[in-house]
Amino acid sequence: MAESSRILINYDDRQQDELTDLLIKIDGIEDHEFRTEDGHPVVELAVRPEKHLNVKQQIEKCNAVQTFDTEPVKHIRGGML
Repeated sequence: MAESSRILINYDDRQQDELTDLLIKIDGIEDHEFRTEDGHPVVELAVRPEKHLNVKQQIEKCNAVQTFDTEPVKHIRGGML
């Protein structure tokens, strides 16, 4: 099994372009956008272990990000990550 991190990002809808631009620049991630039941926008990232710290630092600097949370995730060998 390979490990990766999952990062959930709550962001300001009005600044979505800034977050999108940031995510385009980061290599080695997969992202999935969705909305919570109350309509709040969230991005879920799957991040390779060697990229985790760098991605986390970039997210912290992004003005669109309101909060984020990280956790390790295990993937079955041969998966996307």
